[in-house]
Amino acid sequence: MPGDMKPYMDLAEIAAQEFQNKTGRYLDPNLIWAQWYHETGGFTSELFRTGNNLGGFTTTEDMGDDYGGSHCRFRTV
Repeated sequence: MPGDMKPYMDLAEIAAQEFQNKTGRYLDPNLIWAQWYHETGGFTSELFRTGNNLGGFTTTEDMGDDYGGSHCRFRTV
């Protein structure tokens, strides 16, 4: 994994730990990272770069974006 991807792996490890804390079930952080990598086109998609959206998260509200109007945007990853 390139060094510039490490922060996302660290975040995936945190997400996996939170999942385990809440459910008591193990989730491999590599699966989370791989899903994020896929969803963001290698962490390069415009939605990720401008909206910090790792998973293509949507809402029922019209957000007025160029991706169908319903993609969530976040202040930070």
